[in-house]
Amino acid sequence: LQHLPQNAHLIDVRTAEEYESGHVSGAKNISVDQIKTKIPTAVPEKTDVIILYCRSGNRSAQAGKMLEELGYKVILDAGGIIDYKGEQIKGSEPGPLPGQYK
Repeated sequence: LQHLPQNAHLIDVRTAEEYESGHVSGAKNISVDQIKTKIPTAVPEKTDVIILYCRSGNRSAQAGKMLEELGYKVILDAGGIIDYKGEQIKGSEPGPLPGQYK
């Protein structure tokens, strides 16, 4: 994550409750059932880099297909947070992307 361009967006597609219990720092929460309606505001540029993850990889794969249908060009499926080895942030705030201090 430290080497991503400024136009990269880390999206957690789990429910708000799952997100608040622990998420990757810098991840925005847009649940898979809201991805089609909320992603155009969160990521207006269709050429921006979108990195998706969920709990195990199933919902992020579904969300990736939806984003493809909406015309997004650079979609990376990071799979599930169950495989993530880094520290997780609790609560509803995304926190900074690793390597970015705001």
